[in-house]
Amino acid sequence: MDDIRLPEYEANPLAWNSAWENLAASETPYTLSSTQSVLAVHRYGEPTESILKVYRGYWRYLCRLQYDLTVKATLAIAKGFEGQWLAATPTVRRNHHLEGHIRVAIAGFESFRELCGDITLASLERNSGKGFLELLGVYILNDLSTLPTTPVTFPYNGMSQGIPLSSDIDIWHALAVLDRNMYICFFLDYTLNSWANAPRPRPKALSKTSASEDLDPQMMKIIKSTVGRSSFKEAKQELRQCQKDDWPRHKQVCGKKMTPQTARNIAIAPQKNASENLDISQLQIGLAIGGYKRSPALVSQAYLLNLHPDIDYFVTDSSGEFNKMTMKDAPSIQKPLRAVRDKAMTTGDRTVVAVLGEFLVVMGIKTRLNSGDKLTRESVMNQLVLEYGEGIRKDIHVLEVISYNDTPGMTQLVNMMMGKEVCDVSALPTNWETLESNFQKRKTLRN
Repeated sequence: MDDIRLPEYEANPLAWNSAWENLAASETPYTLSSTQSVLAVHRYGEPTESILKVYRGYWRYLCRLQYDLTVKATLAIAKGFEGQWLAATPTVRRNHHLEGHIRVAIAGFESFRELCGDITLASLERNSGKGFLELLGVYILNDLSTLPTTPVTFPYNGMSQGIPLSSDIDIWHALAVLDRNMYICFFLDYTLNSWANAPRPRPKALSKTSASEDLDPQMMKIIKSTVGRSSFKEAKQELRQCQKDDWPRHKQVCGKKMTPQTARNIAIAPQKNASENLDISQLQIGLAIGGYKRSPALVSQAYLLNLHPDIDYFVTDSSGEFNKMTMKDAPSIQKPLRAVRDKAMTTGDRTVVAVLGEFLVVMGIKTRLNSGDKLTRESVMNQLVLEYGEGIRKDIHVLEVISYNDTPGMTQLVNMMMGKEVCDVSALPTNWETLESNFQKRKTLRN
């Protein structure tokens, strides 16, 4: 890497990117191979405890990075980012991809790109821009109430090369995998920043003081060759912060020989909260259960509700701004609403989700928007589709048809409060065709 002269991105971003893609295509399989790991042992020797501290610091940093990326990505998706991205021209998307790579270089992590030979402009533009969205989806966490304790990894070219947990002898390969995924997460984050017209990061300045304190020669050699001199100061600071934050857990193994397993065990400090503004003692929405996978938009909804325990739901207007919906003035409705909402967001139960959706379609359009505009039924429905999937349209329709003979605006949530049975949307009633026909006729008359 140090012997290869690349074009300058300021002068010709496309030529610079092309040179990097060619270099990474040859370097990635070699660097991530078992042969390279053997050569690393020959070059640097067996990993010392200081190297394991670097491994611990990188592990911890990547967990935090992926948490922050999930917050940014899910909030953007909830505001309609995916549709806007796919509607953009290939040239516009390409320019944001280039800018994302450039910003990673400015931040001082350019050398990590040699581990990302499969992250090319062609792969990102695959299926008319879906390649980027699919890569972003790899790193979106299912919950934001706590920091992850194990970072997500994206295998190279479909190979099962995740972080080695069962085999701890190849620490050099484990560090390379962390470097690879750190670059990809930085790239995704900076591409989103570019899309949002955020300013470029400031260039990393070299430390004017000696960075050799507390670090043995082997660790200095490997860090400089792996992360580059511009990131050396940050790596050292990360280690010192880890020692401070992790002391309550580290003292349990203090004096004992550190292993990759113990390094990971003490990588994440005890969490009072994941977000600076999030009080985990007042969480409204808990972890998803039963294997339920939340959509990015629903992850964002849960995050916002946990930040604001006094709010019952957030609805978005045409500009993508989040607006607060609360039933605090109707406690008899608020209590069952929250019970249904919490179950829908933690289990994904189809009928419960439909009950929540029907209520939001009726009541969501009555929410007072910050802009002064009015929500429409279709805008609320589009938000619910983003959060719960396209099938919610049909399920809400089923509930509306079945309860259409009730008082106009009556929803299954109110029926629940009155002790009435809620219809299972996965099994249509035997007289469904008659109900549907009557619904359409009466709907036409009312309109």
